[in-house]
Amino acid sequence: MRCPHCYHAIRPSKVNQLFVQGCLREFSCPQCQVWLANTPLYLILKIIGCYGGLICGVASYNFYQYQSILLPLGLLGGVVMLVAHMMDQLHVIPEPTLKDLVK
Repeated sequence: MRCPHCYHAIRPSKVNQLFVQGCLREFSCPQCQVWLANTPLYLILKIIGCYGGLICGVASYNFYQYQSILLPLGLLGGVVMLVAHMMDQLHVIPEPTLKDLVK
């Protein structure tokens, strides 16, 4: 990962300040102390694409009469997951307040 603010490489082992809320994770860059996060829309698309592709793949194997419909839907789910993963970038966010961290 690279920080979009200072362009230094971020090693996950060097991250000291981390805030996790569900699938969304926010952390500060160890070099410039700016808070970074992933885009929530792409996180949702990755989850939907992964589970949708997996469910359609298993269902097309078990219900062979619907294979012509479920197999392309499973492949589409995989493509959506890969595209969302490639487009997901870290972006700078405001520093979480103490009230957010206590929740």
